[in-house]
Amino acid sequence: MTDQLFEKLMPPPVVGDCAGYAERLREQVAGVLEAHGDEAKDALLEVLAVLLQAFACENFTGRLTDADWASTARWASVKHFVDGSAAAASECLAALVVDGEVANKNVLHPCILVACNILAATGIAEERPLLGLWRARLYFTHQRVLENKAHQLFKKCVDAYTALLSLPPGGGAPSPTEVHLVLGLVHYYYLKPRESNEHLRKAYELSGMKADLTSMVGVRTEHQVFETAQLVVKARTGGRDPPAAPAEFSPVVCEGSNVLHRPRTLQQNIDAGTVKESSAVFLEKVEDPGDLAEEDTPLSELEQAVLMGLCVNVRNNNPLHGLSEQERLAYVERLIGEENMPWALRSQALLIRSRMEQARVRVRERGLMQLCELCDQFSNPVKDPTTSAQLETSALHRHKHFWTVLYPTSFGLKTELANVYADIGLDKSSLDIHESLGNWSKVIACCKRLGKKTKAEALIREMLEKSPEDAILWASLGDATRNPEYYYKSWELSKHLLTQPMRGLGELFLETEKYEEAVECFDKALTLNPVYGANWFSMGWAALKTKQWERASECYTRNVQLDLEDGLSWSNLATCYLQLNRLISAYHALLQAKKWGAGEWRILDNLFTVSVEIGEHRTAIQTLNKLLDTNGRNYKVDQSIVLLLVQKVLAVLDGKEEEVDIHDRADLLPEPAQEELDDEIFDITPFGADIDLLPGEEVAEREVNTAHQQAVEKAKERSLANLKQETHKLLGKATTLITTDAGLFRAYGDFLEGTGNDLEAFDQRLKELRCLAKRGWQVDKKTALQTIEAACRAAQCSAKVSEEALAARTVRTMAPKAQALMQVQPVLKLAEDGHGKSPEYAALQEAVAALS
Repeated sequence: MTDQLFEKLMPPPVVGDCAGYAERLREQVAGVLEAHGDEAKDALLEVLAVLLQAFACENFTGRLTDADWASTARWASVKHFVDGSAAAASECLAALVVDGEVANKNVLHPCILVACNILAATGIAEERPLLGLWRARLYFTHQRVLENKAHQLFKKCVDAYTALLSLPPGGGAPSPTEVHLVLGLVHYYYLKPRESNEHLRKAYELSGMKADLTSMVGVRTEHQVFETAQLVVKARTGGRDPPAAPAEFSPVVCEGSNVLHRPRTLQQNIDAGTVKESSAVFLEKVEDPGDLAEEDTPLSELEQAVLMGLCVNVRNNNPLHGLSEQERLAYVERLIGEENMPWALRSQALLIRSRMEQARVRVRERGLMQLCELCDQFSNPVKDPTTSAQLETSALHRHKHFWTVLYPTSFGLKTELANVYADIGLDKSSLDIHESLGNWSKVIACCKRLGKKTKAEALIREMLEKSPEDAILWASLGDATRNPEYYYKSWELSKHLLTQPMRGLGELFLETEKYEEAVECFDKALTLNPVYGANWFSMGWAALKTKQWERASECYTRNVQLDLEDGLSWSNLATCYLQLNRLISAYHALLQAKKWGAGEWRILDNLFTVSVEIGEHRTAIQTLNKLLDTNGRNYKVDQSIVLLLVQKVLAVLDGKEEEVDIHDRADLLPEPAQEELDDEIFDITPFGADIDLLPGEEVAEREVNTAHQQAVEKAKERSLANLKQETHKLLGKATTLITTDAGLFRAYGDFLEGTGNDLEAFDQRLKELRCLAKRGWQVDKKTALQTIEAACRAAQCSAKVSEEALAARTVRTMAPKAQALMQVQPVLKLAEDGHGKSPEYAALQEAVAALS
């Protein structure tokens, strides 16, 4: 009876009527459920599980053999369904579009996924809670065969997995450890590192295992004769799950290098015969008995998956850097060292290691060979490692623990291999793979590098002769020819349901500087896929060029949420905030841009300006120091900003303003309503308020408060002294490097005069005057007035210099007043004809008269 229900629940789609297939299947499923009750519900759940496993095998882990299909009656029914649906595969592929994103054309048996989506939508989840598990797996599997991320599937997948946490243990329900692990991987796939980190850490805590990142003294290569510190991971089982069963077979592990798969001691190298004992250099070590209990122990299969999740989590918490990759490599090496490990977990570990080895010259060949082996094992029959006999049910054994890793599709692996070929210059090999997979954007790039710009267009036109109504091919032809007509043709053929034509057209308009049209195209793509439909950076650039500052800031905010390390996006986001006069937001964006933008001087220049505006004096000083170190005398300093910095620093030193950290500024926080203040603050009575303090306790409390206040005052004095010293050094450094900028000398003179150092301030006033009083200065009105003001400041400053300051100077010079008269009187004479009636000239006359 169950076999008959299987056949009733899996009617194959009919060619030419795939659109009506969903409705017919829903009606048939509803009829079967009504007629057979609980038995049909159990059969539906089993059908969904078998179909989804078959789809995963055919597209991810390895093609099912005839023996696999014939292993049980259930699989034979699935085989019958697949054979009957083969003719409608192309139509079923179109039914997999979600949020305007299409499925990859290399997907095998898309009819299975269409049927799974229909079966999963039945309303028996309350009676069969395990349906939620297969729904969650279905949604994530559906996402992984799409060309781009779909937000709708993300929400469904997260909701389905979250609902599993409330299920009681047992009955086939996944453990909370597994659910949190998969949720962490899902969020990692959708570029949400914070949520991913939370779930992966929770899975690690629930597993009970212990994993420590530590070091050992050992060797890295087979022939190394001396020991050095090596980064390793020590993992010990928590004992909550049964130990891993011996694997029937494993992926091929490539050698191809004398670099070891895991660090080991020099004695192990000697025992292996790769190093002679006479040539080895031994280090004297003291063995700690306490370390013996911390040795590695075999892990259960779920714990191995959790350790793989911790390897992924390194990327959530660290930037893309060599040290981070070394940390990830330690986790991978620990996993590869496990003897009993499921095929999916070991393949994922080898894949991660091969990716990391592409950046290491010594093992790059081994990494490439390993990637080739992983690609080949999908279609090659698996053989017993001892007898070399072909295993009959290999694909089903490969499927174990597939749902707890992010192992890519077979065509995804081939695309990755083609990209590696392109990176090392094998463009012809890369082109062949991309062409076989139909990755037309990559084909176009390879053809350009090979100097065959027309080949890609010819290939796409040849495909269009066979499928003239294929919207994706028309969009690809637009990519190859950069002709907007083909994008519009694709848009119409898709009935305005695909995002790719509008994304491509938006990029084309961006290249041709038609920014308003580009924004419109990206908007249409976002209407279909609100989160992942458009290139957020490109759309933000188009909005920025059209001065749509709010829209541009939204785009760049979304982009940095997806890619935190994009320094250019942070910089453009800060530009938008500056235009919107949101200085605090711009300041924080510029700090991130500085962190990820590799010290670009324009970013530092904007950060210096914003820091001065909002009162972050120390950040401003550090940034200007960095600019001077980077650009030296070629840096053009904004005089007005430096003068503003000096004014604000002097106000802080004089006590007119408080130096407060930007995160503690009360004026930046939203003010609560008065009712909230009355209800939540003033009506609250502290605990112990009705207890009277003893006289001795009151004295002790006052002494503590006085001591605390004195400590705060001393810390404040030290902070102000440090600020004064840093500002003094900065201005001295700037005026030493840039000797032709009168504004810098004026700022330095203002600072010295404000801190009571009149003699040094007078020297800076004279330098400022010399910079301005060049030949013909009196011709230009603006320059003339600046020169007159500088002369006036020099004259006034010379009158303030005390006799004590002159006596303390070791080098004897002319008296300041005499120097001032010598420099100022020529200015007074030359400015009389053209500017004698200006108020600046009158002030200069008064200053000279006071000196005389």
